[in-house]
Amino acid sequence: EPEVDVISLMYPTIESLAAHAADKDEQRPVIMCEYAHAMGNSPGALKEYWDIIRAYRRAVGGFVWDWVDQGILQKTEDGTPWYAYGGDFGDEPNDGNFCINGLIWPDRVPHPSLWEYKKVLEPVEVTPLDLHEGRLRITNRYAFTDLSGFTISWSIVSQEQVLESGVLPPLKTPPGQDEIIRVPYALPEPQEGRSEVWLKLSFRTREATPLVPQGHEVAWAQFRLPVEARRMTVSYGEMPGLTTDDTDGTLWIQGQDFRLGFSRETGRLNHWTCAGHSLLVEGPVLNLWRAPTDNDARSMAALWEEAGLDRLEEHLLTLEAEQVAPYLVRVDATMATSVSGVVSRYRYSVYGTGDVQVEHHVDIGEDLPPLATIGVRMVLPQAYERFTWYGRGPHESYVDRKQGAAVGVYRSTVRREYVPYIKPQEFGNKTDVRWAALRDDEGCGILVVGMPLLEVSAHHIAAQALARAAHTYELTWQPDIVLNIDLAQSGLGSASCGPGVLPQYQLTARAYHYSFRLHPLRPGEDCDHVASLRYP
Repeated sequence: EPEVDVISLMYPTIESLAAHAADKDEQRPVIMCEYAHAMGNSPGALKEYWDIIRAYRRAVGGFVWDWVDQGILQKTEDGTPWYAYGGDFGDEPNDGNFCINGLIWPDRVPHPSLWEYKKVLEPVEVTPLDLHEGRLRITNRYAFTDLSGFTISWSIVSQEQVLESGVLPPLKTPPGQDEIIRVPYALPEPQEGRSEVWLKLSFRTREATPLVPQGHEVAWAQFRLPVEARRMTVSYGEMPGLTTDDTDGTLWIQGQDFRLGFSRETGRLNHWTCAGHSLLVEGPVLNLWRAPTDNDARSMAALWEEAGLDRLEEHLLTLEAEQVAPYLVRVDATMATSVSGVVSRYRYSVYGTGDVQVEHHVDIGEDLPPLATIGVRMVLPQAYERFTWYGRGPHESYVDRKQGAAVGVYRSTVRREYVPYIKPQEFGNKTDVRWAALRDDEGCGILVVGMPLLEVSAHHIAAQALARAAHTYELTWQPDIVLNIDLAQSGLGSASCGPGVLPQYQLTARAYHYSFRLHPLRPGEDCDHVASLRYP
């Protein structure tokens, strides 16, 4: 006879949870007494756990470890606040920051991960059946309550423009049941420059309760509608011409109101001015590393350091340029690196508009460990503080923690992007980015266009500075802006006390190829219009 009534699992893998829940010889419920260790920038794969929980009747849930970062508020001599943890008071032995593993900070401000947790656990599921006709299945995940307590609003959105909106009649879907509804929208006609159209539904409380105010959004869903995108093709006949010059160890490319320079010594794009504004401090440089998260520190960080990924440098092998047409110059740079087995190749296509299309090939030897990221790092002048992106937001997201971040256009500043994890680490990533812009107060700056999607982040703190610091007050902020443009970044996992990154969210050592376009923004230019232009 079993000695307990409930099967308890502690930090199981997805496979282990599924195996226990599917065991036909068992009738007892299965619960995770601890899972999803929320230490620092964590956890990942909440969705995958809850896919299993909802797929098997005997899987009844689990307990995230844990709710709040248990740090103690301190202040430096100049009054700067910071949170202390084990060892900061001379206490020995101690567990360091192993008490800093909550979904909220000590002052009860939510971590970005809490928005993911809320989304994955929301009590209403929406499944698209026919988006041409607006047919959806609504599933009530409550055990005892119908859905009549919600006001259900909907909107059709393209970028920042609401094309149509409305409120649905109240639903009385019984607990544990579903019903089919139709949202009465009309698919908009395709328009030039309109790349995507989205349907969003919002379930908000109709009345206040002792714990939840009226109008609080309990659940939401978002779906891309089947509206054909009409991208405009650039007219080469009207494009201004380019000239080239090779002087002072620099390959110069001159356009109507811009000038670019590639170093003959390093192969880097190290000069770029447009309309009298300097756009660059440092051009694209290969990056395969991130400041280790708490999960990384207990799994991959030592392997990255051993391979030299944290101090990777590129060394020019060849630099070649060709004027393909009056309006187009191509520059090819091949780089060896300080990491054995890694070769980086760039093709820059410079157009008469000032646009630079970057094709990046990275060959990575199979003996290297799974990587933190595949991308490039740039440094921009401090003036380009205004940060706008079309992707998931408004908070940070990662490939295994992005369900709670809706696709949209978001406006921020580089300084506001800082996420003050008590022990500094990787922060601020944006996933599924269509385009991102950094501008000054006049509207000048640089636009990054994914071909098709990127991951992007912008910081005033270098990754090396994050990795060195043990507390937030030890961080060195720099005036210039570090811009990360990535094909992909590794997932987060939960390896500080649990499983690591799931295989589908790892970046294995192999060859990678991706492209993006850089555009020099002039005052008044519309980012979405520029991003919709088609170049070969």
